[in-house]
Amino acid sequence: MPDQLSSLLDQPASSAIGPLRIDYDTAPLAKLLVDRSVLAIIEFDSEPHNSADARLIGVDLPLLSAEPVREVWRCDRPVTSGHAGSVQWSSDGHWCQFAISVDEADHGDIAESTRVAYARLATFLRDHPRLSVLRLWNYFDAITEGEGDGERYRQFNIGREQGLQGLFDDGFPAATAIGSQSGRRTVQVYGLASRQRGTAVENPRQLSSWHYPREHGPVSPGFARAMRAPRDLLLISGTAAIVGHASQFENDLAAQTGEMLENLRSLITASHEHKATKPDAALRLKAYVQGLDDVPFVIERLRDALPELAGLIILGGQVCRRELVVEIEGVLG
Repeated sequence: MPDQLSSLLDQPASSAIGPLRIDYDTAPLAKLLVDRSVLAIIEFDSEPHNSADARLIGVDLPLLSAEPVREVWRCDRPVTSGHAGSVQWSSDGHWCQFAISVDEADHGDIAESTRVAYARLATFLRDHPRLSVLRLWNYFDAITEGEGDGERYRQFNIGREQGLQGLFDDGFPAATAIGSQSGRRTVQVYGLASRQRGTAVENPRQLSSWHYPREHGPVSPGFARAMRAPRDLLLISGTAAIVGHASQFENDLAAQTGEMLENLRSLITASHEHKATKPDAALRLKAYVQGLDDVPFVIERLRDALPELAGLIILGGQVCRRELVVEIEGVLG
């Protein structure tokens, strides 16, 4: 018998897919929770948890921006939400948000915890074959701890590939992986999917992630640099100071920010060539930095360099390479 989400997705589409708006919102949480157009609420400075309201996703990264803010995804149709085992989800019948958190203490290590998280997500997605994954976010503690192939990020990639079992063999979604610094050992993954497939966009300045050489680990991270989603929405993956496959300007915040912006410009230019975005589209970014001392420079540099910047959130987090100190991601549309 079809579950609630399957029944929702199987309904004939009464119209073309509606817009998805991703905003940085200062409205009170109680007000957002009664709004049935809300697909997801990303709550920073919050321990990952399985909320009774499946639209609410807590992210264990400190919010370093000046004012309390949440990331809010809105549709133009009423949203239904629920749980499928350990996966929480919400959908308007076109767009779908899904999320899972796995406690490492229950599974022994980061690789096995990640394998379990992605195996459960893979089952969820195979049970709902109408969904096409556009974007993923991955957060877990101490991302660069460990040496060589024992580094937690490399072990995460091993577990991810094992859990996916070929789910993305026909193409990777856009993605971000960032380390928290809280000491809580939880693997958190959440994502965005739709009934309409997206189109991957690569950055000509960077080697595609699935072609990374062995020096970066036994398993490549496997993600698209950006994804053209329905309605000309460009979902930009985690972007740092990497040219080809090599990190640039070790531990130099100013130089890395400049290189990161060059990568962002290159990616946006590539998206225009693919007709993935409108030339006058607004840009919203999240920046991940090591701590409060980095915040003023990053804010000033991004706002000066990006006149189209309509929203900016600064979060405390570790980039997946220990020599890199800043990373951005975002949405253009």
